[in-house]
Amino acid sequence: MFKEIRNNCFLFFLPTLLCGVFIFINGESNRIIEPKMFPSFIDIVYNNFIILIFLIMSGCISCFFPYCILFFNSITLSIFILIYGNYVGALCRIFPYGILEVLGYSIGCYTGTHMREHSLKLSIQLSVVAGFILLISAIIESLIIKGVS
Repeated sequence: MFKEIRNNCFLFFLPTLLCGVFIFINGESNRIIEPKMFPSFIDIVYNNFIILIFLIMSGCISCFFPYCILFFNSITLSIFILIYGNYVGALCRIFPYGILEVLGYSIGCYTGTHMREHSLKLSIQLSVVAGFILLISAIIESLIIKGVS
C-alpha cells in the first residue's frame, strides 16, 4: 500500500520536475500574479474534495482513470509554476501545503484503484483520512495565499 502511494507521489511531481527543467533551460522570468487571481478557502476546499471524489469514484470504472486525474492535476500545478515564472519562489510557496495535498491525492488514488479489493469499511476510512489531510492542506494553503507566514 505505501509503495503504491509513494509511486503516486512521484507521478504527481514528474510534470513539475519537467517544468522546472524547462524553466532552468530557458531562464527564469519575473512575472507577478495579481492577488485577485487567488481562490478563497471555500474554493480551495471545494476543488480539493471534487478532485478527491473523482479520484475515488473513477476507480470504480477503471483503474487507469485515477492515475489520469492525478497526472492532470499535476500538470495544472506545473502550468501554475510556469505562469508564476519564479520556479524556486513558486516551490517555496507550494511546498508547505503541497506535500500534504499530494499525500491526500495519492491516498485517494490508491483508494480508487483498489476499491474492489478492499472492504467498504477500509475504503471509507482511507477516504476520510485523505479528506482530512486535504482539509489541513487547504487551511495551510489559504493562510499562505493571504500572506500569513
